Amino acid sequence: MATGALDSEIQYSLLLLSTEEKQSVLSVIRSFLNLKKANTEVINIEQYNHDIDAAMARIDKGEFTSHEDFFKELEFDSELENLSGTILFPEKLKTANEFLSK
Repeated sequence: MATGALDSEIQYSLLLLSTEEKQSVLSVIRSFLNLKKANTEVINIEQYNHDIDAAMARIDKGEFTSHEDFFKELEFDSELENLSGTILFPEKLKTANEFLSK
């Protein structure tokens, strides 16, 4: 399909959508554009190696947070009851909480 015909079909199709459907389509378009932008931001090997070295130096200095400490910082245990109603998989959250409390 030629670009002009494709553009016309997209424009016509948008007219048939509800506001909510248009918002959904716009979100998808924005995500494609964000991916495109992210894929164009390329760093050279020297910058990549520098970033890795800097990260390793922070780790060597102890400047990191373990997974266990991260969950403790979020007050994972106390938030479980509040979050369980809003999380798609509350049973997995409960299992994770039980694992961390051992």
